[in-house]
Amino acid sequence: VGARWHRLRGRFVAPHEATLRRTIQAFDAELLDAVICAWIAQQAGSKPAGAQRSAIAVDGKVVRGAWRPDGSQVNLFSAISHDTAVVLVQREIAAKTNEIPELSTLLADLDLAGVVVSADALHTQRETARHLVSDRGAHYVLTVKGNQPSLLAVCQKMLSGPAGDFAPEHVTFDRGHGRTEQCTTRVAPVTGESAIAFPYAAQVFRVRRDVGGLDGQRTTKEIAHCITSLTPAQASPEDLAGYIRGHWGIENRLHWVRDFCFDEDRSQVRTGSGPHVMASLRKLAICALRLGGHTNIAAGLRW
Repeated sequence: VGARWHRLRGRFVAPHEATLRRTIQAFDAELLDAVICAWIAQQAGSKPAGAQRSAIAVDGKVVRGAWRPDGSQVNLFSAISHDTAVVLVQREIAAKTNEIPELSTLLADLDLAGVVVSADALHTQRETARHLVSDRGAHYVLTVKGNQPSLLAVCQKMLSGPAGDFAPEHVTFDRGHGRTEQCTTRVAPVTGESAIAFPYAAQVFRVRRDVGGLDGQRTTKEIAHCITSLTPAQASPEDLAGYIRGHWGIENRLHWVRDFCFDEDRSQVRTGSGPHVMASLRKLAICALRLGGHTNIAAGLRW
């Protein structure tokens, strides 16, 4: 790569830190991201026949230590595979916009036919849902919160009542890390009588998480309401619970790793393309380890 050969030491000498910094700041960050993501996609390959429908999560992350000259922070928007937690595509959000209008641009180069796209409540927008299903042939699983009060009220009404009024709920129980967690998924189909003014809505569902101590005493309860274009024939309560679990898992399998294993939030690289490029290189390291079979990234780094 052009490193200088040291005749006395008999090896290549790495460039000075300032040289590396200037080079990184001058990179075309979007081009580098495209090359890295294409390599990752090639290495990841395709899912085996009979596996659950492919799913990706779209999520943003702020690099908290990197400030632009105008005082804004660097926000990186990514599309991430549910099953492998590798980043398929990533782009930097400009200072005077947000993630909502950037979603279609982010996913433009991905083949989304038949793929499930999951996103948090920020992206629960009618135009986003229409674009994914009508323009791209994908399906969506979106969280519904207070930013869509009318839609949230309808979902809550459709999912209220005794358990006997609904299809059998899917229940999972997890015990470990000093706590117990029970997740219960209840689903209601969107029929003619319960039509929702949301494009291509086929089912609404809620995931209730009861967390407690190892003694079995529940201490906290959290309920997430969601909406999807997948019909009951395309996705059972177990499938929908898996998509939500896959989306929530991105926080632990990627964002937490970037912050705690690579100390990303304290990185003060802020000039030119530096923050974006460094985040891309961290992403490359994480994905290479995951593709190599490492489930524990900290152990993989030591290896």
